[in-house]
Amino acid sequence: DDPVKLVDRLIEYYRTKHFRRPSCFCDARAEG
Repeated sequence: DDPVKLVDRLIEYYRTKHFRRPSCFCDARAEG
């Protein structure tokens, strides 16, 4: 697969699945 398409799918997935829970991601990065 084209890496660009893969990234696009990843962003699409993130937007649709985790758009309502961005704090989770931010908290994980803050701790690490």
